[in-house]
Amino acid sequence: MHGDIPNAAPSKWVDWLHLAEFWYNTTWHSALKQSPFVVLYGHTPKQLGIDAASACSVSSLDDWFQQGTVMQTLIQQHLARA
Repeated sequence: MHGDIPNAAPSKWVDWLHLAEFWYNTTWHSALKQSPFVVLYGHTPKQLGIDAASACSVSSLDDWFQQGTVMQTLIQQHLARA
């Protein structure tokens, strides 16, 4: 599947930037001892309610989930390196 997204898909980042921001802001940070979202709002965020493990009969939506999973992995790798 990574073959569909050459060089970590910089042209696709704009489509997934909001999810990268959500992931970053809801991830535990050692300096804060909690996530930035909790620090700012005082509670944990509601989850999006959709996951790739859900059965999907619409092929374009299934493709979107697969691309999202790949992009999430790539974003996490890039943020971990940063």
